[in-house]
Amino acid sequence: MILILSQLIEPNTSEIIDILNFYNKPWFRLNGEDIPTNIHFEYDLNDGSKIEDVSGINSINILELDKVTSVWARRRGAITPSPHLPENQQRFVADECLTLYKSLESLTSAQWMNNPWCDDRANNPIVQLRIAKKVGLTIPNTTITQSKTIADRFYSACNGDVITKRIMKAPISHYGFSMVFTSPVTEEHAQEFTNLELCPTLLQSRVDRLLELRITVVGNKLFSAATEIDLQNKYKVDIRESDLQKINYFPYQLPESIQQKLLQFMTELGLVFGAIDMILTKNNEFVFIELNPIGQWGWVESATGLKITEAVAQWLMLED
Repeated sequence: MILILSQLIEPNTSEIIDILNFYNKPWFRLNGEDIPTNIHFEYDLNDGSKIEDVSGINSINILELDKVTSVWARRRGAITPSPHLPENQQRFVADECLTLYKSLESLTSAQWMNNPWCDDRANNPIVQLRIAKKVGLTIPNTTITQSKTIADRFYSACNGDVITKRIMKAPISHYGFSMVFTSPVTEEHAQEFTNLELCPTLLQSRVDRLLELRITVVGNKLFSAATEIDLQNKYKVDIRESDLQKINYFPYQLPESIQQKLLQFMTELGLVFGAIDMILTKNNEFVFIELNPIGQWGWVESATGLKITEAVAQWLMLED
């Protein structure tokens, strides 16, 4: 049995389920938004634990956790307590349910894509850059500081060619902000470095791009795509600001040495799936930028024909 942890709206989940249905593989989908109204937890550490679906979304309504062979932790949908409860009680219920949700990892011996504890650790740029450097990948010069003096020194050493990005990779909608993209640090920004004392800030030397690479890792398989980003000047420093459907991605063969380092990088983080961004510089150097443990791949697959969705489904079916 394959357990899929997702949310109500998640296109990759539906595509994987279509493949599982084709191979007649049983699955159980657990959307975070259905907790606790439509999904009921039944944990018994002596007599086995189970999850009951009272919504009818699944073909079976009881999932015995000891029957689960693979878990795909695709998304953690927002737990939604009954709106009829007072607000403070809703928060209490949400926290109780979230704790039970997180305990799934200890209640099944299944293989995970990815283990949520490993995801949480990996979803940190400091950890990513440290591990990337450890396995021999090239990384950009990076500093995280609250000091104007250090920021000024870093900015000068990089000849003013500096970018900044978020440290935390989680969604920020609850802060009331729109999407925060990787952005260049201008001279005007540099004049405001005195404000750094209010919040730690990540500064990084901008990497001169020839190709921008998107490498999707599924188990021991790497699906690499590239785009000639510097030849399309309309695109920003952060490619997510562009229309991804219109970017000319094509399959790209990574050197064997880089492939092995990336697989070692994933092993160090305890991950079996991830979307890695790298840059090939004009000096023919491969530079690691970042990893998204639950990254999207649809637009890359659509543009290149790389069989990423099939690979995810096949991995989930390995032990089924």
